[in-house]
Amino acid sequence: MMNLLALTLAFVCAQDTKTVVRQEKTEYNAAVAKYREAEAMVQTDPGAAVERLTEILGNSKIRFFECILKIEQRPGDYSEHQFFPYQARGIALSNLAGKVPPEIAQKHLTNAVADLQESVKRNVPSAAGPLKLAQDALAKLKADVTKPPDTVKADPVQKFREKWDPLMRNNRFKAAKAVLDKESEGLTDDQKKGFLQSTEEGCRIVLTRWVSEFRPQFVSAMAYGQTPEEFEILFKLPAEEELIVSNPVVDWARQYKTAFAEVQAQKAPASTLIPAAVASAPLEERIENPYFKAIEAVVFTSLKTGISTEVDNAREANKADREKARAKADGLLGQWKGFTGKLEPKFVDRHKGFLGDHERQLTKLFDGFPAELADLDKIDKAVESAFSAESPDADLAKIEESLSKFETSGNLSRESRQTLYTTRVIVAALRGLFNGKTEEAVAADLSSFGQKLREAGGAAGDVKKFGPRVEKVFAVLLR
Repeated sequence: MMNLLALTLAFVCAQDTKTVVRQEKTEYNAAVAKYREAEAMVQTDPGAAVERLTEILGNSKIRFFECILKIEQRPGDYSEHQFFPYQARGIALSNLAGKVPPEIAQKHLTNAVADLQESVKRNVPSAAGPLKLAQDALAKLKADVTKPPDTVKADPVQKFREKWDPLMRNNRFKAAKAVLDKESEGLTDDQKKGFLQSTEEGCRIVLTRWVSEFRPQFVSAMAYGQTPEEFEILFKLPAEEELIVSNPVVDWARQYKTAFAEVQAQKAPASTLIPAAVASAPLEERIENPYFKAIEAVVFTSLKTGISTEVDNAREANKADREKARAKADGLLGQWKGFTGKLEPKFVDRHKGFLGDHERQLTKLFDGFPAELADLDKIDKAVESAFSAESPDADLAKIEESLSKFETSGNLSRESRQTLYTTRVIVAALRGLFNGKTEEAVAADLSSFGQKLREAGGAAGDVKKFGPRVEKVFAVLLR
């Protein structure tokens, strides 16, 4: 009989990796889905699992087995999947052997050994443990045929395993530990200690295997999004009520599953994942934490989009609405600074490449907010004083030159542009009229400012104070 204590952490070692091109993705995606379905039944319904795995192994369109599949879903976008149907069928056959009479069990174990040998041959280290157990179980089954019944019943280890093994096969580790605590009569202290270690190790292996499958799929989901069905599969967590050891990644995923679900369903902005990102920092000590990097990218994109939207909203808005947009953008940048401020300095230093670049990008966006020209009020007074100057046209020419420089400032607020264009028209109109031009001729010279004034909201202030002829120039421009 097969149980999980035989599995080792070897399954996380490097496996053969095979790349599946997009033209083949449909067949392989279906095979992976069927494999996962079968894998979930290896313990609970091994017979059904064997049927599904046999279908996969008999599919002539599937060329790669016992490997990590890299399936190209979109150009340059690959999903990774563990794909060990020989190993899974071998374990399922071993489990099925525990549910049938000895003569049938022997056949199942023989086939299990063959499958597991094939898996080992194809460079799957995690198949070695199950293979040894299947071989031992087959040898014991053959020996038990001739062993006196009383001898078998007298073995306290065998008696204990009859209750403990089924629980381990079904990942019921807490129940298996309870059996050890209450029904281990006849076992030595060393045997009890060994079974306790095996129970804990079996639980630890299941959690580690879940994490190894979860990590690449989580990173891909953060980058490309996922359907509700895909989300449910990704966050299908090990049953908490049967765990006797913990895994920080599993605990973290369980704690923030609801937050990820809200964002996936577009019921909450990605910035609500900031606590999950901060909490992910201790999960892995490698140079770049994959969980953190994946979430940080989503948070950054969300904040960047939000700030960009407020900058766009402010461009043609009035002062009150511009101030509201700026306040919202400041709030979004504040979320980012609050986020990075909660991280340990050493962690920030390890990830400073993309963290620093993202902060610079967010800060740079604020250059897009319209600016105010504070010196325009002085120009108005200078225009009035030009009338009493020795050479009004020369003074007005200097003012016009200053206004031209202001216009090159580029990103000006709507009110500043309105005042600037109005003043430019006034100065140019006065110069043209002083030089004997008609109102229509001056307006024709200034025709390019007509559309600019209309877009900025018309003339600013009272242009009548510069005389009816200047007022008429505006009337011609804006008609």
